[in-house]
Amino acid sequence: MFNIIEWIKKAETKEQKLNRIALLVLALGAGLWSFASFFSGFFRGFSTLLVVGAFTFLIGIIIYAFAQFIELRER
Repeated sequence: MFNIIEWIKKAETKEQKLNRIALLVLALGAGLWSFASFFSGFFRGFSTLLVVGAFTFLIGIIIYAFAQFIELRER
């Protein structure tokens, strides 16, 4: 079985750890977003989940941009 915490801990640098966390947050946000967008046509309550998925995806993009900024600053 895939252990996410160990996968993040195996990253060698701080930027790699942030990139891996950003990847997980992006995947979670995209999954929520696509799940909610499919079911929002059938049920009313999924529109809130659609917004939560969109904001989660946005947070993942911000984390990834922050990791790239740290990497560029160190070079």
